[in-house]
Amino acid sequence: MDLSMVRVFAVLFFLLAIQAQAQEVKFGLGVGQALIKGEQSKERVAGIRYHALYEYQPYRSPIAFGFTASLMESDAAYTRPNGEFNERMRIIPVAFAPKLMFSEYDSKAFVKAMIGAQQTRSTVTADNFNRQRQEYGFYGGVGAGVELGITSFLFAILEYELSVVGSRLVNNPVIHSAQVAIGIKFN
Repeated sequence: MDLSMVRVFAVLFFLLAIQAQAQEVKFGLGVGQALIKGEQSKERVAGIRYHALYEYQPYRSPIAFGFTASLMESDAAYTRPNGEFNERMRIIPVAFAPKLMFSEYDSKAFVKAMIGAQQTRSTVTADNFNRQRQEYGFYGGVGAGVELGITSFLFAILEYELSVVGSRLVNNPVIHSAQVAIGIKFN
């Protein structure tokens, strides 16, 4: 191997090392509230939402690329002429979620889009009745929020999402949710 090849490898190694340091990777976990309207109960019920995120942001780029996974659950009691029923909804969406950040500092505002898939399960129970149905389909939406830098590696997110679930098991496919998350980032 001659000296020019060593220089080429040294330059390539240097560029790769800079690229490895010129990014920000984030992981976060959160909890919040989701408003879900079940097929049978026809009531918009406040449920709970658990949320996980993975995000990659190139250095000094206003755009971050991420993936999210959530678990949304709600319970709604309702009455029909033939008795008292309870409908439990569970929605598990997984989505690609690019974000547009509005600052280069640790605390910043953002807007995001989401596109992915979901699984919806509806369980209706009564005294002598139990029915369970599930569907898979489209999941998409938009969101906005703020990311607050706590330390150089710790952050918190406050956000609102408006999402659409492609399932016949929900009476209204629009889900409103608000959540708070805490996470760590690696530079």
